[in-house]
Amino acid sequence: WLVLGLFTVFGDASSKGGGGKIRVNRRSTVRSVLGGIGASPFSKSILRARAYERDNELPDIETAKKIIQTISPQNSLNDASDDVARAVASLIKQGESNGVSISNKDWSGRWHVIYAPHIRTLSKVLLGTKFDVEYVIKDEKTEFGPTIQSNVRYENPILGKGWLYSSGTVRSDGESDALSVVSFRDFWLSFGENPPNSKPDMNSGLRSVVNSLGRAGFIEDFSQFPVLYLDSEFCVFKFPLLDVTIAARKEAL
Repeated sequence: WLVLGLFTVFGDASSKGGGGKIRVNRRSTVRSVLGGIGASPFSKSILRARAYERDNELPDIETAKKIIQTISPQNSLNDASDDVARAVASLIKQGESNGVSISNKDWSGRWHVIYAPHIRTLSKVLLGTKFDVEYVIKDEKTEFGPTIQSNVRYENPILGKGWLYSSGTVRSDGESDALSVVSFRDFWLSFGENPPNSKPDMNSGLRSVVNSLGRAGFIEDFSQFPVLYLDSEFCVFKFPLLDVTIAARKEAL
C-alpha cells in the first residue's frame, strides 16, 4: 500500500508502449523518495533495530520465544519495547547459527506481526494512527505457490477505523532457499471495525479502481524478503526497501 501511494503520486504516466521503461521509472522513483526518508524518524528506528542486533547481551532462544509469545501484537507493533527488540535479535542470531531453509516448511497459518520498527514510526507520523498487521497463508496449491492475504487494520482519530487488503501467492525463490517472494494480485479496502466475511467482487465500482491502482503500483522486485528465522511458531524476515526487520508470530486460522 505504501508503494501504491508513491507510484500513484510520482509514477511516470507518460511512458507508453515500453513496459521496461515504466518499470525502471517506478523502481527509481520509489527508491529516490524513500532514500530521502533518511533524515526522518524512520532512520532512528532503523538505527535502533541495528543496535539491538549488535547487542551481545541477548536473551537465550527459549526466553526470547516466551517474550514474543506472551506480548500483545497490536501494542508491541505500535510501541515495541526493548525486550521485544532483543528477543527478535536473539531469533536472528539463532537463524544465523543454524541456517534458514523455507522451501520444505509448512507456512500455513495466521502470522501476526509483532515487531516492525517502521510501523511504529509511521504510527507517530500519521497522527497517532494505530496499526494491526497479519498475513494469512493457506496451503492452497496454485501454479505460483500457496495463497497469501495481507490484512492491515488501522485506527485514526480523524479517519476512523478500516482495513487495507491485498492477496496473491507466496513462494520460495528458486536460487535461494531463504528468500520468500510475494506476488499480490488483488487489492481492496473496507471501512469500520469489523472486516468483511468474504472477499468482495473486485470488478464492481470503486473496488475495480482501487484494484487497478494496486496492480499498477505493485512491484515484485520490492516484495522479495530474505527470511532470517523460521520455525513452527515464529518468523523473522527483512524488508530490504526500508532496511528493517519484521517479526511475526504464528496463530491458528
